Amino acid sequence: MADWSNPAPHPIIDVRGYAMTRGEIDATTADPFCGFNIGSTVFRAGPDRQKPPRTFMFESPVLRLAKDYGYGDVFLDGEDLTELPPGSAGIRRRSVIVHRYYDLASTLLGKHHHEGSYLFHESVLVSVTPPSDGRSWSAKYDWQTDTVHEPATPLPVEAGPGGSSILRIALPPRPENVSPAVEGHLRLVVSLWNDDQPQ
Repeated sequence: MADWSNPAPHPIIDVRGYAMTRGEIDATTADPFCGFNIGSTVFRAGPDRQKPPRTFMFESPVLRLAKDYGYGDVFLDGEDLTELPPGSAGIRRRSVIVHRYYDLASTLLGKHHHEGSYLFHESVLVSVTPPSDGRSWSAKYDWQTDTVHEPATPLPVEAGPGGSSILRIALPPRPENVSPAVEGHLRLVVSLWNDDQPQ
């Protein structure tokens, strides 16, 4: 245990970083510690650059706090003590609290919309190639639901006013029995900035 003593310790609140895809959001929600219990064994360079790297065993933020400083979680019999009614249960000062704000955006804990959560949360990549030799614009797209990847789905290009082109991307199908939700499509208008420079 580390040689450290604090006569008045405080709870530590961990806030998970950005989870982009639906899979990352659900994986974060499925983990009680939102990833703060995951360690690392990757090679770390030591202070002496003349020596080769060595394996550094970092158990995880949660485990290190428990081993070195006597911290514990706030879970009891499957319940998160911080979510119980006020006065029903207390927590120790040496507690690790995970701010589980991704629960509202996840589909794992129910399909009903909660105030403050997303009505729609997806990312889409669009690749657009300007016209050449008198041809029209060409475009591809893909929703980045589970992985980030190059767009490969052909996107029809409609003729727009003033020589512009219109791209329409339908939103993913609305899940069943979900209300409220979002339906519709994205409408993108592309055109040349001038006669020889694409916008």
